[in-house]
Amino acid sequence: MKKRILLSLLCAAALVLCAGCGSSTDGGSGSGESSSPQVEEKTSFGVGETYEEDGVKITLNKVEENEGTQYLKPEKGNAFIVCEFTVENGSDKELLVTAASFDAYADDEAISLSISASYEQGKDLSGTIAKGKKLTGIIGYELPADWKELELQYKPNLFLDKTVSFVATNA
Repeated sequence: MKKRILLSLLCAAALVLCAGCGSSTDGGSGSGESSSPQVEEKTSFGVGETYEEDGVKITLNKVEENEGTQYLKPEKGNAFIVCEFTVENGSDKELLVTAASFDAYADDEAISLSISASYEQGKDLSGTIAKGKKLTGIIGYELPADWKELELQYKPNLFLDKTVSFVATNA
C-alpha cells in the first residue's frame, strides 16, 4: 500500500513538472507565437556594405582587377582579382581572421586563393585583432577574365550553420 501511494505521488509530481515545462511565459494566449514580427536578417552584402554581429564589423571595401607583376601574371584568358576587406573588432575578445576564413565562388564554381594575385598588392587579410582594433587586408584570386559574379562566403561561427556572403559583379 505504501509503495502505491509513493508511486502515485511521484507520478503526480512528474506530471506537474512536465506541465510547467510547456507553459507560456510571454503573457500571451499560450499559442507559442511571438507577438513581435520576425525581422529577416540580411546575409548578403555588396561592395562598400558592412556586416555586423556581436561587435564585429566586416566591410568589403573594393574589388579590383590586377594584371600582376613583371614575373607573376595570370594565365592567358584569366585575370587577378583582389578583394580588400576591413574587419573591426568591437567585441570583448581577440578575433582571428584569415583569408582561409572565406570560401570563394566565381560564377557558382568554387575557387581557391591565389598567392600570385595578391603578391606585392598590399597586406594579406590575416591576423589576430585585439578588442577595439581593426585590420585591413586583401585576398587575391585568379578568375576567368569574363567572370560575372564573385561570392565570398564568411562563417562567423564555425559551430553554427550561418553563412554571410559578400558579392561583387563584373560590370
